[in-house]
Amino acid sequence: MRKHIISLALWLSVAGCAQLPTFQPSGEQQASQDASRICQSLVTHTSTAHSARALVHATVRSGRESASFRYAVVMKESRKMRIDLLPLEGAYTLGLLVVTPDGGTLIDTTNKTFSTERDAEKLTREFVGLPGLSPEVVLALLTGRLPLLSCSSPQVFKTREGTVMLREDSSRIVWDINQDSETIRGAQILDAAGEKIEAVALVEVGEGGLPLVRFSVFSPTSASAEMTVQRLTLNKDIPEDLFRVAAPADYTLR
Repeated sequence: MRKHIISLALWLSVAGCAQLPTFQPSGEQQASQDASRICQSLVTHTSTAHSARALVHATVRSGRESASFRYAVVMKESRKMRIDLLPLEGAYTLGLLVVTPDGGTLIDTTNKTFSTERDAEKLTREFVGLPGLSPEVVLALLTGRLPLLSCSSPQVFKTREGTVMLREDSSRIVWDINQDSETIRGAQILDAAGEKIEAVALVEVGEGGLPLVRFSVFSPTSASAEMTVQRLTLNKDIPEDLFRVAAPADYTLR
Protein backbone atom coordinates (compact mmCIF):
# COMPACT_ATOMS: atom_id res chain seq x y z
CA MET A 1 0.00 0.00 0.00
CA ARG A 2 1.11 3.54 -0.55
CA LYS A 3 1.91 5.97 2.21
CA HIS A 4 -1.67 7.13 2.75
CA ILE A 5 -2.57 3.70 4.08
CA ILE A 6 -1.24 3.91 7.64
CA SER A 7 -1.14 0.18 8.30
CA LEU A 8 1.55 -1.93 9.88
CA ALA A 9 2.65 -2.86 6.36
CA LEU A 10 3.69 0.73 5.68
CA TRP A 11 5.88 0.93 8.78
CA LEU A 12 7.60 -2.32 7.96
CA SER A 13 8.29 -1.22 4.39
CA VAL A 14 10.06 2.02 5.27
CA ALA A 15 11.86 1.44 8.56
CA GLY A 16 14.81 -0.63 7.34
CA CYS A 17 16.10 -4.13 8.02
CA ALA A 18 16.38 -6.22 11.16
CA GLN A 19 18.09 -9.46 12.13
CA LEU A 20 15.68 -12.32 12.72
CA PRO A 21 15.94 -14.23 16.02
CA THR A 22 16.37 -17.99 15.82
CA PHE A 23 13.42 -20.20 16.70
CA GLN A 24 14.27 -22.07 19.91
CA PRO A 25 11.37 -24.07 21.37
CA SER A 26 11.10 -24.12 25.15
CA GLY A 27 10.17 -27.23 27.08
CA GLU A 28 10.66 -30.94 26.47
CA GLN A 29 9.80 -32.25 23.04
CA GLN A 30 7.19 -35.00 23.18
CA ALA A 31 7.44 -38.28 21.31
CA SER A 32 5.40 -38.35 18.09
CA GLN A 33 2.64 -40.54 19.56
CA ASP A 34 2.30 -38.32 22.65
CA ALA A 35 2.40 -35.18 20.48
CA SER A 36 -0.48 -36.45 18.34
CA ARG A 37 -2.48 -37.36 21.45
CA ILE A 38 -1.97 -33.91 23.01
CA CYS A 39 -2.87 -32.17 19.76
CA GLN A 40 -6.03 -34.22 19.28
CA SER A 41 -7.06 -33.60 22.88
CA LEU A 42 -6.66 -29.85 22.50
CA VAL A 43 -8.62 -29.78 19.25
CA THR A 44 -11.39 -32.00 20.62
CA HIS A 45 -11.98 -29.79 23.64
CA THR A 46 -11.61 -26.44 21.89
CA SER A 47 -14.79 -24.63 20.89
CA THR A 48 -14.00 -22.88 17.60
CA ALA A 49 -16.21 -19.99 16.51
CA HIS A 50 -17.77 -20.32 13.06
CA SER A 51 -18.12 -16.57 12.57
CA ALA A 52 -16.94 -13.34 14.15
CA ARG A 53 -17.22 -9.57 13.92
CA ALA A 54 -14.62 -7.44 15.65
CA LEU A 55 -13.54 -3.84 15.93
CA VAL A 56 -9.84 -3.60 16.71
CA HIS A 57 -7.86 -0.55 17.79
CA ALA A 58 -4.25 -0.79 16.60
CA THR A 59 -1.19 1.24 17.56
CA VAL A 60 2.06 0.65 15.69
CA ARG A 61 5.48 1.80 16.91
CA SER A 62 8.84 1.84 15.18
CA GLY A 63 11.64 3.77 16.84
CA ARG A 64 10.21 7.07 18.06
CA GLU A 65 7.34 7.06 15.58
CA SER A 66 3.86 5.72 16.17
CA ALA A 67 0.48 5.69 14.47
CA SER A 68 -2.98 4.47 15.44
CA PHE A 69 -5.94 3.31 13.38
CA ARG A 70 -8.74 0.72 13.49
CA TYR A 71 -9.55 -2.56 11.80
CA ALA A 72 -13.13 -3.75 11.26
CA VAL A 73 -12.86 -7.53 10.88
CA VAL A 74 -15.52 -9.95 9.67
CA MET A 75 -14.93 -13.72 9.64
CA LYS A 76 -17.10 -16.57 8.36
CA GLU A 77 -16.57 -20.33 8.39
CA SER A 78 -12.92 -19.72 9.40
CA ARG A 79 -11.93 -19.45 5.71
CA LYS A 80 -13.51 -16.15 4.72
CA MET A 81 -12.25 -12.84 6.03
CA ARG A 82 -12.86 -9.17 5.40
CA ILE A 83 -10.75 -6.42 6.97
CA ASP A 84 -11.57 -2.72 6.57
CA LEU A 85 -8.85 -0.25 7.54
CA LEU A 86 -10.48 2.73 9.26
CA PRO A 87 -9.23 6.02 10.73
CA LEU A 88 -9.69 6.61 14.46
CA GLU A 89 -12.60 8.94 13.73
CA GLY A 90 -15.24 8.36 11.09
CA ALA A 91 -16.49 5.23 9.35
CA TYR A 92 -15.00 5.63 5.88
CA THR A 93 -12.67 2.93 4.57
CA LEU A 94 -9.02 3.70 3.81
CA GLY A 95 -8.40 0.20 2.48
CA LEU A 96 -10.17 -3.11 2.20
CA LEU A 97 -9.03 -6.74 2.10
CA VAL A 98 -11.29 -9.69 1.31
CA VAL A 99 -10.04 -13.28 1.51
CA THR A 100 -11.98 -16.37 0.40
CA PRO A 101 -10.94 -19.93 -0.52
CA ASP A 102 -10.73 -18.72 -4.14
CA GLY A 103 -8.16 -15.98 -3.44
CA GLY A 104 -8.07 -12.40 -2.28
CA THR A 105 -8.88 -8.83 -3.31
CA LEU A 106 -7.18 -5.75 -1.90
CA ILE A 107 -8.67 -2.31 -2.56
CA ASP A 108 -6.84 0.94 -1.77
CA THR A 109 -9.60 3.55 -1.67
CA THR A 110 -7.18 6.42 -1.07
CA ASN A 111 -5.06 5.83 -4.16
CA LYS A 112 -7.86 4.24 -6.22
CA THR A 113 -5.97 1.03 -6.94
CA PHE A 114 -6.75 -2.65 -6.42
CA SER A 115 -5.05 -6.04 -6.56
CA THR A 116 -6.32 -9.59 -6.94
CA GLU A 117 -4.29 -12.67 -6.07
CA ARG A 118 -4.83 -16.42 -5.84
CA ASP A 119 -2.32 -16.39 -2.98
CA ALA A 120 -4.50 -14.60 -0.44
CA GLU A 121 -1.80 -14.77 2.24
CA LYS A 122 0.43 -12.61 0.05
CA LEU A 123 -2.23 -9.88 -0.07
CA THR A 124 -2.85 -10.22 3.66
CA ARG A 125 0.83 -9.62 4.35
CA GLU A 126 0.81 -6.60 2.05
CA PHE A 127 -2.27 -5.17 3.78
CA VAL A 128 -1.55 -5.99 7.43
CA GLY A 129 2.24 -6.31 7.33
CA LEU A 130 2.45 -9.70 9.07
CA PRO A 131 3.28 -13.09 7.53
CA GLY A 132 1.30 -16.28 8.01
CA LEU A 133 -2.05 -14.66 8.81
CA SER A 134 -4.63 -16.98 7.30
CA PRO A 135 -8.28 -16.44 8.27
CA GLU A 136 -7.95 -19.34 10.73
CA VAL A 137 -5.00 -17.68 12.48
CA VAL A 138 -6.70 -14.28 12.66
CA LEU A 139 -9.83 -15.85 14.16
CA ALA A 140 -7.73 -17.68 16.75
CA LEU A 141 -5.95 -14.49 17.83
CA LEU A 142 -9.23 -12.55 18.01
CA THR A 143 -10.92 -15.16 20.19
CA GLY A 144 -7.98 -16.64 22.10
CA ARG A 145 -9.09 -20.08 20.94
CA LEU A 146 -6.97 -22.63 19.11
CA PRO A 147 -8.04 -23.12 15.47
CA LEU A 148 -9.21 -26.47 14.18
CA LEU A 149 -5.94 -28.31 13.44
CA SER A 150 -5.43 -31.49 11.45
CA CYS A 151 -2.75 -32.64 13.94
CA SER A 152 -0.67 -33.90 11.02
CA SER A 153 2.78 -34.84 12.36
CA PRO A 154 2.67 -32.19 15.11
CA GLN A 155 5.66 -31.09 17.12
CA VAL A 156 4.79 -30.53 20.77
CA PHE A 157 7.04 -29.09 23.48
CA LYS A 158 5.73 -29.32 27.04
CA THR A 159 6.88 -27.21 29.98
CA ARG A 160 6.59 -27.76 33.71
CA GLU A 161 4.31 -24.74 33.97
CA GLY A 162 1.48 -26.55 32.16
CA THR A 163 1.93 -24.88 28.80
CA VAL A 164 2.68 -26.43 25.45
CA MET A 165 4.17 -25.17 22.22
CA LEU A 166 2.51 -26.81 19.22
CA ARG A 167 3.49 -26.71 15.58
CA GLU A 168 1.87 -28.74 12.83
CA ASP A 169 4.14 -30.28 10.20
CA SER A 170 5.61 -27.56 7.93
CA SER A 171 3.37 -24.87 9.45
CA ARG A 172 4.82 -21.39 9.98
CA ILE A 173 2.73 -20.90 13.13
CA VAL A 174 3.89 -22.17 16.54
CA TRP A 175 1.08 -21.94 19.09
CA ASP A 176 1.75 -21.28 22.78
CA ILE A 177 -1.15 -22.83 24.71
CA ASN A 178 -2.35 -23.08 28.29
CA GLN A 179 -2.99 -26.82 28.38
CA ASP A 180 -5.35 -26.65 31.38
CA SER A 181 -7.63 -23.93 30.03
CA GLU A 182 -6.92 -24.72 26.37
CA THR A 183 -6.56 -21.04 25.59
CA ILE A 184 -3.90 -19.40 23.46
CA ARG A 185 -1.11 -17.52 25.19
CA GLY A 186 0.43 -16.44 21.91
CA ALA A 187 2.04 -17.53 18.67
CA GLN A 188 5.36 -17.34 16.87
CA ILE A 189 5.35 -16.78 13.12
CA LEU A 190 8.34 -18.42 11.45
CA ASP A 191 10.08 -17.83 8.15
CA ALA A 192 9.57 -20.21 5.24
CA ALA A 193 12.45 -22.41 6.41
CA GLY A 194 11.00 -22.69 9.92
CA GLU A 195 14.29 -21.59 11.47
CA LYS A 196 13.86 -17.86 12.16
CA ILE A 197 11.10 -15.87 13.88
CA GLU A 198 9.48 -13.16 11.78
CA ALA A 199 6.95 -12.08 14.41
CA VAL A 200 5.67 -12.96 17.89
CA ALA A 201 2.12 -12.45 19.13
CA LEU A 202 1.25 -12.42 22.84
CA VAL A 203 -2.44 -12.76 23.71
CA GLU A 204 -3.61 -11.19 26.97
CA VAL A 205 -7.00 -10.51 28.52
CA GLY A 206 -7.82 -6.85 28.09
CA GLU A 207 -10.64 -4.59 29.19
CA GLY A 208 -14.01 -6.32 29.44
CA GLY A 209 -12.38 -9.72 29.07
CA LEU A 210 -11.63 -9.12 25.37
CA PRO A 211 -8.28 -10.10 23.86
CA LEU A 212 -5.33 -7.73 23.72
CA VAL A 213 -2.71 -8.90 21.21
CA ARG A 214 0.83 -7.52 21.33
CA PHE A 215 2.99 -8.11 18.25
CA SER A 216 6.76 -7.89 18.03
CA VAL A 217 7.77 -7.85 14.38
CA PHE A 218 11.28 -8.66 13.15
CA SER A 219 10.83 -8.91 9.38
CA PRO A 220 11.63 -6.90 7.38
CA THR A 221 12.36 -4.54 10.29
CA SER A 222 11.83 -4.18 14.03
CA ALA A 223 8.46 -2.79 15.04
CA SER A 224 5.75 -3.43 17.59
CA ALA A 225 1.99 -3.31 17.43
CA GLU A 226 -0.69 -3.41 20.10
CA MET A 227 -4.11 -4.52 18.92
CA THR A 228 -6.98 -4.14 21.35
CA VAL A 229 -10.27 -5.86 20.55
CA GLN A 230 -12.91 -3.27 21.41
CA ARG A 231 -15.96 -5.20 20.26
CA LEU A 232 -16.36 -8.90 19.49
CA THR A 233 -19.45 -10.83 18.39
CA LEU A 234 -19.27 -14.57 17.74
CA ASN A 235 -21.42 -17.12 15.94
CA LYS A 236 -23.90 -14.72 14.37
CA ASP A 237 -25.14 -14.87 10.78
CA ILE A 238 -22.81 -13.06 8.37
CA PRO A 239 -24.20 -11.97 4.97
CA GLU A 240 -22.33 -13.56 2.10
CA ASP A 241 -22.43 -10.24 0.21
CA LEU A 242 -19.75 -8.85 2.55
CA PHE A 243 -17.22 -11.12 0.85
CA ARG A 244 -18.22 -10.17 -2.69
CA VAL A 245 -16.37 -6.99 -3.59
CA ALA A 246 -15.31 -5.36 -6.83
CA ALA A 247 -13.25 -2.23 -7.36
CA PRO A 248 -15.00 0.74 -8.97
CA ALA A 249 -14.48 1.18 -12.70
CA ASP A 250 -12.11 4.13 -12.25
CA TYR A 251 -9.68 2.14 -10.02
CA THR A 252 -6.34 0.96 -11.48
CA LEU A 253 -5.22 -2.66 -11.30
CA ARG A 254 -1.77 -2.90 -9.67
